[in-house]
Amino acid sequence: MCDPGEPVLVFCASRKQTQSCAELLSELLPSQPGCEAVAEAAQEARKALVVDMQHAMGGFSNAALEKLMLAGDCMYL
Repeated sequence: MCDPGEPVLVFCASRKQTQSCAELLSELLPSQPGCEAVAEAAQEARKALVVDMQHAMGGFSNAALEKLMLAGDCMYL
């Protein structure tokens, strides 16, 4: 078990399972109540990170990864 708000690692057997699991978790996990100011600041930082990633990749965009990053989730393949 882990404490609420703490990061968690989830291991999957394949790339497809990793992406599916990350998408499912981003939909199922609730936002932390009472953290609207923190959530707003984090969302702005996430948007900036997505833009930086696009620039670093020569303008390439991965919609699935961007959605996960904006939700505060990420996957490592």
